[in-house]
Amino acid sequence: MSTVVAKSPASSLAQSARPSFLGLIQGELIKLSRQWLTWLMVLCLVAGTILLHFIIASNSSTHTNIATNSPQFFYSEMNMTLFVLRVFGGIFLMILMGLMIGMEYQNGTIRIILARGVGRVQLLLAKLTAMLIVGIELFVVGVLFNALLMLITLYSQGGNISIINKMPAEVWNNIGIYLYTVAISFAVTILMAATVSVLGRSLAFGMSVALAWFAVDNIGSLFLYLAHGFTKQQFFLDVTAYLLGPILNVMPKALLPNTLDITVTFSPFVKVDGPHTLWVALAYAVAFLVISIGVIWKRDVHE
Repeated sequence: MSTVVAKSPASSLAQSARPSFLGLIQGELIKLSRQWLTWLMVLCLVAGTILLHFIIASNSSTHTNIATNSPQFFYSEMNMTLFVLRVFGGIFLMILMGLMIGMEYQNGTIRIILARGVGRVQLLLAKLTAMLIVGIELFVVGVLFNALLMLITLYSQGGNISIINKMPAEVWNNIGIYLYTVAISFAVTILMAATVSVLGRSLAFGMSVALAWFAVDNIGSLFLYLAHGFTKQQFFLDVTAYLLGPILNVMPKALLPNTLDITVTFSPFVKVDGPHTLWVALAYAVAFLVISIGVIWKRDVHE
């Protein structure tokens, strides 16, 4: 004798109403697109990039480099434009990541989402994936927009597209390496902002800690240098080689040839090579990912 247990209409309806992972990602992207702050920051990035290229075009050395078909024109463009994209694009991603997670806790919407059968880890991964998509879009659009403005600068200074064909392959290889470091910086920044937001469960905490992280890292390296001056202990200088902010700052210079003049704001007070910067960035990325998943998996949502 067998017994057939039919699914209740309520359970079938609840299962069908549960959002899919792709649906969660789409929902996060829609929410970001409806935030006025998102478009305000996009406008600031666009305006700042245009202003930067205007400054580059106004520099007398730009006209000289173009007239002599010098690779320095492309290296100057790379150094200034990609530096700005890395720094201010990172701030853009930090703020959006803090908003994406912090607003759920502040508005209490996270309880509604979880009540629909979405797992906490699934929700976090959806948010990270959505922000990764935003980061890729920012990276691609930012690079293309800078390339367009570079061509405008090139033509405005009496140059033509033939200068591009005259550049050795090494120039494009070096620019590609710098782009690679920008992408790494974006990825680690997203994971850092997500981790502090998950830990704080607050919009104010997540935003403030994320925005202060690199400032504390960079300024902290100066205090470590002062501690070395007072104590003469090499340990304080060695620590600066493992701070995330200085490592991301020095990564382009560490990976590119020493002959290139690469802008570095705060860097470690000991010499580091390219592989070291990559391993440290990877270690931070893995740590951020593990901590954020572990915390949201273990801690229930009560508020």
